[in-house]
Amino acid sequence: MTVPAAACRTSFDEWTATPGTAFGVPAGTDYTIWNDGDEPVRTEIELSPALEIHRLFETLFGLARQGKTNGWGLPGPLQLAVLADAYREEFALAALPVGLQRGLAAATAPVGRLAGYRARYDRFAVER
Repeated sequence: MTVPAAACRTSFDEWTATPGTAFGVPAGTDYTIWNDGDEPVRTEIELSPALEIHRLFETLFGLARQGKTNGWGLPGPLQLAVLADAYREEFALAALPVGLQRGLAAATAPVGRLAGYRARYDRFAVER
């Protein structure tokens, strides 16, 4: 990952990255990255294995462009449950135990799907 200026917290460390900083986070390590300043931050992230994470990002950024996310870039609870259930191998929120997240997502995602939420929307798809 290369960042101009951002802060990062892992389960074992916290630091502020400066322009040009490159770092790796070991697989299975909880981590959070956020903008630690007032200026927009552009990052380059390589995920390996990436699985279907690009589909998740397509959906999240599409929802954000339509104003359907909160200040943290997260959609409402039912949409989030559908995403968390569909992309459970690709991501988890660092703030909650993974088992709890998966249980909550599995229990609430069917309700979200019945309400019309999807894990992927064709209108957001980016051709590769």
